[in-house]
Amino acid sequence: MTTISIMAFGQIAEITGNHLSVAAADTDSLKKILEAMFPTLQSLRYQIAVDKEIISSNTGISEGVQIALLPPFSGG
Repeated sequence: MTTISIMAFGQIAEITGNHLSVAAADTDSLKKILEAMFPTLQSLRYQIAVDKEIISSNTGISEGVQIALLPPFSGG
């Protein structure tokens, strides 16, 4: 398992803080760990970006990748 640094934005950052570190092998396990640490995340819709690319399925996490937690976006 790789320990990764995570940047959070918007309401996600209000819950988790702007930066945190956890150990996870992939994005599915990362999400489970984060939702156990911060139960409020379970009821929020958010996206995970790996190296500035929003992912839509489980993605492996390797040393040095950038992870970001993104709140829902609204546009106009």
